[in-house]
Amino acid sequence: MPNYFNYQANGGSLVMKLNERPSPSSMRWKACILLVSKDEDEAGIGEMVNVHHGIKQNSLDVSCIPRNHTLYRPLTEHLYIFEFEADVTSDELCFEFRVVNKEEWMIKECGMHYVNTS
Repeated sequence: MPNYFNYQANGGSLVMKLNERPSPSSMRWKACILLVSKDEDEAGIGEMVNVHHGIKQNSLDVSCIPRNHTLYRPLTEHLYIFEFEADVTSDELCFEFRVVNKEEWMIKECGMHYVNTS
C-alpha cells in the first residue's frame, strides 16, 4: 500500500477520525485497494470484477458517487486506485469495500486519502 494513503487497514474496511467535525459539504476521497485472487491459475482470464464501496457515518449509510467500480482482467494481485465523492457531516467515518465475486477475489488491504479540492 503506498504511503500516500495515510489511513490504511487490512481487509476491506477502515475507520477514519477527522481532526474536526466538517461543515456539511461534499468531500472527495482517493481510495486504494489491494485485490487478490483466491485462485492464481484462473485469475485474469476473461474476468470482470465489481468492487462496491460505501461510507457510514453515525451508523448510517452515506450516498457515494460513484457507488461501484468495475475492473477488467485484473492480475492475481491488483492495486486499484479510484476517487469518489460523498456528503460528510461526521468526524468519524467508516469506509467499506467489498467484491461481488467474493468466491474468487478478496480485498487484502485498503487505504484512504482525503483529496483537498480548495
